[in-house]
Amino acid sequence: MANTLIVYHPTCLKHCPRTHERGHFYHPDNAERIRRVVAELQKLDIDWHEPKPVQLSLLEKVHHPGYISSIEAYSNGEPIDYRVVNADTPFNKHTFEAALLAAGGVAEAVDAVIDGKSNAFVIARPGGHHAEYARGMGFCIFNNTAVGAKRAQEKGLEKIAILDWDVHHGNGTQQIFYKDPSVLYISLHQGNLFPTNSGHSHEQGLDEGKGYNWNFPFFAGTVTGTYLSVFDREVMQRLERFKPDMIFIDAGFDAHQDDPLGQLKLSDEAFTHMTQRVKNLAAEHCRGRIVSVLAGGYNIETLPQLVGRHVKELSS
Repeated sequence: MANTLIVYHPTCLKHCPRTHERGHFYHPDNAERIRRVVAELQKLDIDWHEPKPVQLSLLEKVHHPGYISSIEAYSNGEPIDYRVVNADTPFNKHTFEAALLAAGGVAEAVDAVIDGKSNAFVIARPGGHHAEYARGMGFCIFNNTAVGAKRAQEKGLEKIAILDWDVHHGNGTQQIFYKDPSVLYISLHQGNLFPTNSGHSHEQGLDEGKGYNWNFPFFAGTVTGTYLSVFDREVMQRLERFKPDMIFIDAGFDAHQDDPLGQLKLSDEAFTHMTQRVKNLAAEHCRGRIVSVLAGGYNIETLPQLVGRHVKELSS
């Protein structure tokens, strides 16, 4: 059995906690989806860890200090500048604290895995992969996985791979590492979904980072067999060639066939298959070091079971 860790702080539920009225949800990224994931994972015999807020010095390696200050100000009630944070990203007085804890959770998961845990799964909310250097959008405030990658490099690891299988393109992660050859970013997503101006296959990095950014956009309606053929052939080949020191997964489950925000048609088994393949590669190249971070997944009936299968595979 793998020595897996689950990282979670209940303050993330306070970030825009209102979930529904008469059966209708106010926002796709509502607190109920996290409550149900937590309840499912509590059935497993796995260690849990409650993180502290991320250190500002680490956060500033990913985000502009002025942007960080703006997020704090908006959480304190100042009017939101929608050029800084898109209107699709909700705020309340707990948002800044929750965002610091989400980023801190990924950083502490990195520490735990380097210090001996086989791998870790982070229940992070608000999410991260749409958050750019100085702009938030798509329900995302701080780029939690990018913070984790920087923490891993602080701890002496050099080559970091980020595999993003959320149905939406991780424009923020791409932007942050676009010129960085020490970070391999691979995204599988529905093309022209969100954001529509990024995630194209020709976006392969810039300057020294050329060849370290790979996008695999799929047409709406793509089924499991087509998707996994690309994953097994193209994605695994690039990971194998890179030989990372740690692998991060932006583990979105909104490419599932029953998710309301995407139109890909992945089965339950698709996510288990990808988890298993990444786990085997990590065992070969980086002592099994994986930090998986919860991203999308907005069907609250299917999400807990999908996350449960993912974590069981990590811990098997």
